[in-house]
Amino acid sequence: MNIKGIIILVVSAVVFDLLFMQLNKFNPKIFSFFHKVLENWKEKWIIKWISIFILLLINAIIKVYLGFSDLLGYIIAGFIISLCDFGFKKPQEVSK
Repeated sequence: MNIKGIIILVVSAVVFDLLFMQLNKFNPKIFSFFHKVLENWKEKWIIKWISIFILLLINAIIKVYLGFSDLLGYIIAGFIISLCDFGFKKPQEVSK
């Protein structure tokens, strides 16, 4: 992984994180099942890192076998990191 890859990974993770936050703000029902499934694992940080590792390993295998470019692999990795980070956050109460 070079500097360009790290920059693409960070930028894509930030973009997907902002996208997930906006989607959750406008329609929280979209992620209600996702949060309900992960509710029991919120405090277990080791499960978060194991799930990120497994998903990134699957990403690497798919990238190698299907011959994706590095750019697409970094963007998918940013999506996976952002999704796991968003999934393991506690949903915040919306004040009215």
